[in-house]
Amino acid sequence: MKEFENRTETAEEAKIDNLAEKKEKKDIKKEIFEWIKEIVIALIIVAFITTFIGQMTNVVGQSMVPTLNDSDRLIVEKLTKRFGEYDRYDIIVFPHEKDILYIKRIIALPNDKVDIKDGKVFVNDEPIDDKYVFEEIDKYGDSLPLTVPEGQYFVLGDNRNNSYDSRYLDVGTIKREDIIGKAVFRLWPLSKIGVIK
Repeated sequence: MKEFENRTETAEEAKIDNLAEKKEKKDIKKEIFEWIKEIVIALIIVAFITTFIGQMTNVVGQSMVPTLNDSDRLIVEKLTKRFGEYDRYDIIVFPHEKDILYIKRIIALPNDKVDIKDGKVFVNDEPIDDKYVFEEIDKYGDSLPLTVPEGQYFVLGDNRNNSYDSRYLDVGTIKREDIIGKAVFRLWPLSKIGVIK
């Protein structure tokens, strides 16, 4: 009778062990499912933010010196495109070729007349306040004078003599729907962190 009781206890222990093992496997599966669910939710949130609210970008090149420098890390907001208007002197990001993004300053708005004379930019026959520029323009491009079409913007780099921008026909004026967003905040370098003006 004693042997039978021992075997019964062993069978019950095996049954308990088996149940515990199944529960542990269920817990692992549940935990993996929770991780996957959290990752998917995070990816959806990131996709929403980068599509509709903002994204980070890196400055490549010297066309926006002295305002922005090569390797600056920026936040580009996308809300203005959906809910607001771009203003003169806003710094925008837009695609030029397949995988190349440009960052330039809006100089002229839709229906403005633009020209460059005597090294200065004129909008509607008035010289603009070029406080971002250190030198007179010596590269006039091949698109001026022009009137900016409706729904488009004329852009220039702050480093006027080292920028490929709306002065050149193959860049031209930028359609509002092509604008990715407005550069609003510099994250890097830390010595220059802050709002972009």
